[in-house]
Amino acid sequence: MVFVAACGAETDPPEKSSWRDRFEMTELPVFPPGLATSGVTAGSASFLLLVNANGELEDFVMLEASHLDVGEAIARVIPEWKFFATEVDGQRVNAASRIEVNLRSSGSVALLAVSDDVQNLFPQRKLVGRGQSTYRVASLTELDYMPELISAVQPPPPPPGSIGAPSVTVVFQIFIDENGLVRIPLIQDAGNGKVDLQVLETVQHALMQWRFTPPVIEGQPVMVRVQQPFRLTATNAGQAD
Repeated sequence: MVFVAACGAETDPPEKSSWRDRFEMTELPVFPPGLATSGVTAGSASFLLLVNANGELEDFVMLEASHLDVGEAIARVIPEWKFFATEVDGQRVNAASRIEVNLRSSGSVALLAVSDDVQNLFPQRKLVGRGQSTYRVASLTELDYMPELISAVQPPPPPPGSIGAPSVTVVFQIFIDENGLVRIPLIQDAGNGKVDLQVLETVQHALMQWRFTPPVIEGQPVMVRVQQPFRLTATNAGQAD
């Protein structure tokens, strides 16, 4: 169940690829009435969507939003959309896609534009919390303190010959949410192709079961993006670095 990046800031989308190839908006968001009455008529939000090989939405996270209310309005309808599996070399795969949705109010009508080539996903802007305007996923340096790992599931030992070297380090990007749960672990470095796909799957599945103390900024729980290295050897399941 290794998740591949369908497109995004680090990965170019396949030729002629479009977000329409991956999902259909069967329900449209409603532009937040409170923003409209205050004179705000447009906003945008970026999301990371995880769709499995069966074309089912497994998870999604909001990465940033010009207005938190706009992001939450879009997030409410995403589970209702129809999704399609991504194919790589003719085979369906689990895939994570980054999209940016621009929402504009025109009277009582919400108009949408979607981009799936997000180049500046984490601009340098101050993180703010609920009840305020902009939003983005936090970085570790912004937290009051490092989240503490309180529960870790270790993957089984790699089978002989499955990692192609005595020791290989792989790196996953994970999101730790406001409850300390791990969301959407994505492979950032697969060990230069030396690690068998099934081994990566076992590490990924183990990470999804990890639990941390909630990350906080000024005492308020936030979601944070973390790079998590794993060292794999032929004699043990791997060790978080």
